[in-house]
Amino acid sequence: MKAKLPGPLLSLLIALLFSLKIFAQSPYQTKGKTETILLASSASIMLASEMIWDSIQPITEDEISRLSKFDINSFDRWAVNPYSAKISRASDALLGVCALAPLILFTEEKIRSDYFVNGLMYGETLVATYFLTNLIKSNGRLRPFLYDPAVPVTKKLTWGKDAKASFPSGHTSLAFASAVLFSTIYSDYFPESKYRPLVWTSSLLLASSVGYLRLAAGVHFPTDIVAASAIGSLVGIFIPYLHRNNNAKETSNNWSYQINPVQIRIVYHF
Repeated sequence: MKAKLPGPLLSLLIALLFSLKIFAQSPYQTKGKTETILLASSASIMLASEMIWDSIQPITEDEISRLSKFDINSFDRWAVNPYSAKISRASDALLGVCALAPLILFTEEKIRSDYFVNGLMYGETLVATYFLTNLIKSNGRLRPFLYDPAVPVTKKLTWGKDAKASFPSGHTSLAFASAVLFSTIYSDYFPESKYRPLVWTSSLLLASSVGYLRLAAGVHFPTDIVAASAIGSLVGIFIPYLHRNNNAKETSNNWSYQINPVQIRIVYHF
């Protein structure tokens, strides 16, 4: 989005052109210590989740025979539905849309000029969410459709270990992480934009739709979705927070103009 400068301000800028040093400030910056900690933390979480996951045994016919939906808490019990491969595939496709949505931000010149730090935050958000979710999944909670007697035991057994990976929903956590990251970056670059509420509402509704489809597919309980949305949202907010440019007094849509030895600051919102 290109801004149209008012006539008087444009004239002033032209008049000062040859005596002015112009620089823009970005709301984010890379930080060596932060990146090292995030990398080490992600690696540790990955190793821990893999070790725990290796110790989990696949679902057995005996375990399935002893299941009763009345063993499920009342809040989650209604979500015992037959597994739907069609709805599950739809959730896969919608997750792909959510995960790729932040890349749309790079169509904006201001964001694209900070491609390295924004690309880094995008990768860190997806990786951190994925491994953190997998670590928690190691608790071994059974999926809802396993409690449905209408689903053949043979189909239940084909899920193996993954039958014990209901909590939390990985699809939902990744969808919310992507949605919140998208909305946070947009808001930080364009704090005065009238589209901010629309961006937040649309992205969160899209992520929520992923969670709904996982419920409808019979592979997650409501508490799986709620927990996953919280995890994804926290990571989507936390990663940009860690990369805040503490040296910037203004956001990246402000410009600083300096004439030595006197500094003139003109703030113009895009």
